[in-house]
Amino acid sequence: FVEGYKGALWMHQNGFDHVVSLQGSSMTQHQEKIAGRIRGPKYVLLDHEPGKSFPDETGRCAAYWITERLSRYGRALVCQYPEGTEIGTSPDDLTQDELNEMVITAMTTAQANLQRRSGRNSGWARTTTTTPRRKKP
Repeated sequence: FVEGYKGALWMHQNGFDHVVSLQGSSMTQHQEKIAGRIRGPKYVLLDHEPGKSFPDETGRCAAYWITERLSRYGRALVCQYPEGTEIGTSPDDLTQDELNEMVITAMTTAQANLQRRSGRNSGWARTTTTTPRRKKP
């Protein structure tokens, strides 16, 4: 899930076939209901701005709020921008390698958190780790 149509188009061009644009940094109840029908993990990648992909001065973060709502329907993960990323960066400013790394990092972070909570290796990362399908030249 990304904010705008440019981000959705860019990610699709870079091999992420199932991308949804929220058309903003919030999710309506109708969007949530439809998103709940999607199988598999859901990744949230909003623009790198305070209150969107990381908390603002009041502690609000749209990506975490959306992820919390999506987690009612299954695994939902926030894709974090790498440390040092310029404020105002959006998904369509990133390369395919950077996008892949953000999704992989979200998966491995979730796996580490799951292991920490359960105290054992669940094997989740090995069974669901996939890379985006690359377009044939």
